[in-house]
Amino acid sequence: MTPEMLNSIGLFLNIAGVVLIFFYGLPQPSHDEEVSIGVGMDTVLEDGRSVKSMVDEVRRRKVRYKRRAYLALTLMLFGFLFQLVSVWLLKLLEIWHGVIMSHF
Repeated sequence: MTPEMLNSIGLFLNIAGVVLIFFYGLPQPSHDEEVSIGVGMDTVLEDGRSVKSMVDEVRRRKVRYKRRAYLALTLMLFGFLFQLVSVWLLKLLEIWHGVIMSHF
């Protein structure tokens, strides 16, 4: 694989990671300072859903967003590694070639 191909793969992975981060963001801590009156899990809301079903939906969405955000970070990390290898690949190959040829 040529350095140009590795660099291109790295750039593609970085772009894909950045797009995912843009849409799904990174998990952030909650900074809520307010206290609210709670409702029971069996309370039915105006749209006909129960509080429990709404809470379950929010939890599933939170897990989905968190997984996609970490996938985005992983893609960016691998993109960086591909680009790093592409920059140093030829230099390392030249060094290894010189070392091997010096033994013969």
